Amino acid sequence: MSKSRRLLVAAILTSFTFMFLTFHPARANLVPPGEYRIAGTYRGVLPCADCIGVWAEVILVDLGMNPFEPGQGSGTFTMTERFTGGVHGGASITTRGKWSTIQPDGFGAGTLELRVESRDGKLLAPRQFYCDHGRSLRLLDSNPNVVVFNRPDTLERVIPPPRPQFWVTERENNKPIMGRVGDTFQVDLPTTLQTHSFDAWVMKQPTSQNIALEAQQDSSILAARPTTTFLLKAISPGTVRIEFQRVKGPSMKVSFPFQIAP
Repeated sequence: MSKSRRLLVAAILTSFTFMFLTFHPARANLVPPGEYRIAGTYRGVLPCADCIGVWAEVILVDLGMNPFEPGQGSGTFTMTERFTGGVHGGASITTRGKWSTIQPDGFGAGTLELRVESRDGKLLAPRQFYCDHGRSLRLLDSNPNVVVFNRPDTLERVIPPPRPQFWVTERENNKPIMGRVGDTFQVDLPTTLQTHSFDAWVMKQPTSQNIALEAQQDSSILAARPTTTFLLKAISPGTVRIEFQRVKGPSMKVSFPFQIAP
């Protein structure tokens, strides 16, 4: 190939690179949540042996997440029960104690045990629930043969108001992307004709105290927006800036700050 033709090809590739980087900037956003860590607030109706049901609220507070088992935990709880008759009449009873995951079953899932410290000087038997990926708590009846008047046994998670979902580009990369523990963030980085391959970009900090790499995937170069996509899982509260570096083609670094709430 002649020198003039090589220069022409280089100019064309440079123009393609400029086009992709100009009109397809790197961007990041919070993925709408579908699974949660176990800690949180749950409400619903539990079975009652001598009334039509017990309205219940369970608040689980996590006192120290295990980074090796994200979504699990242990801590303190507050449980409020409002009876609709029977021996307790219309009483509202609040109990407090400690909880822990005694049988993990994936992110935000597993069997929990709630241990009540005491009530009126009396020790009470622990209560167990199965947590369905942070979405609900299902009471595990220790005495399934007891006849109850109301069979519902699930407390549903109280989901906080939805957070705005919007993209942040590298031109706005001083603006943190907000999320909570258990959330997933998505980062799209532009892929060009020169650098299109799965390892065109690398995450310089694949695991941190706050965020871990969950998945990496590459789109087709024929796609309207060819990208290398990183999915990041928030594993503990805090603020962290993650940097991505292009390892093929024109040198480029992009970083985004993430702010994670409990």
